[in-house]
Amino acid sequence: MSSIVKGDALYSSVGISFWGGIDPLTGNVIDTTHPLHGESISNKILVIPSGRGSCTGSQVMLELILHGKAPYAIILRDPDSILCTGAIIAEEFFQDECKENIPIICAIGEENFTTLLDDKYDSLSIEVLCEEDICIHNGEDEILAKDLLKLKNTVDTHHNTTSKAEELALQTIKRVASISNTKDLIPISSAHIDAVTYIGQGGLRFVKKLVELGGKVKVNTTLNSQSCDRRRWKELGVDESLAHNANSIGDSYLDLGCELSFTCAPYLLASKPKKGDNICWGESNAVVYSNSVIGARTEKYADYFDICAAICGVVPNTGVHVEENRSPTIVIDATTLIQNLLPSIKANHDPSYDKQGFDSFFPTIGWICGNLSDGGIPLILGFDQLPAVSNDHLKQ
Repeated sequence: MSSIVKGDALYSSVGISFWGGIDPLTGNVIDTTHPLHGESISNKILVIPSGRGSCTGSQVMLELILHGKAPYAIILRDPDSILCTGAIIAEEFFQDECKENIPIICAIGEENFTTLLDDKYDSLSIEVLCEEDICIHNGEDEILAKDLLKLKNTVDTHHNTTSKAEELALQTIKRVASISNTKDLIPISSAHIDAVTYIGQGGLRFVKKLVELGGKVKVNTTLNSQSCDRRRWKELGVDESLAHNANSIGDSYLDLGCELSFTCAPYLLASKPKKGDNICWGESNAVVYSNSVIGARTEKYADYFDICAAICGVVPNTGVHVEENRSPTIVIDATTLIQNLLPSIKANHDPSYDKQGFDSFFPTIGWICGNLSDGGIPLILGFDQLPAVSNDHLKQ
């Protein structure tokens, strides 16, 4: 049985960070640096290359859906499991409130995306022909047809669930896995939950529902920092309503069996993973540190997906979990740069040495490497020349 979504189209060649870039209560683009600043994505067909930035984008997507401020549909050049996770959570956990699913058409490719940007049809029509196929029209002519990957279930698993919470969490994992056409799931040894931040009632209701449905984590699971100090919020002048909601989210995750940690640096805890471990971590800095410094394996997982994985103890076998995907794709040779800096760096032993200047080298070189890598995996040379590189330096 087919369904059709029609609406005015909104285009951009620049990806949007839903977290910090879009108001979850209004749907307005609030990122002042984005070309769509001031526009509303609500009740539009949004055409962008991908999301970007924080894995909290999935939380914003859920809030938009529950507030009736979401786009009618999203068309993406690239795969984007973060935005899809928010829509999938809405469908799986809030079925009674989400009468209409939001089609998110992933990975239409560079050529098709460029065609849409060049032509910029005022309105688009998306016809879902069945659970797998879609067709995009401009009102008259077909523009493109492809698989609607978000709706396909490509994972074949005999995972046994022990609660309704785990059943829904597993269905979420399987649907997210289908975005990258992943066929199997692998066990994890730990999880780190980024979704403990409070950005709206949707996230609070979601975790409370997991508790009510009997959810319990199956692996060691740490929590990211909350939206406010759990004990000293009054002294710090935090709004009472925000503090209540933030603590309620934290308490609910503790009820699921998560560790009392509340840190965005779980790699500094005694429970940190070992090299080669497959894990599910949210929080961007922790993801990079895990893969690059520890050698544990984790994708950048969306908020809400992280707790689903912790409850089921599995993640899709894709991305940097797979050995061949961990090979460097670019070499960044900092040898000459560091050699030129060594005289001042070695002045470390001089009482007049500017230690702050040495410390600032690490976040600066990290920013440079990130930009040069352009989404690839870099092999960075030259750091073996540096004296006394600490965990804090690597963290920076």
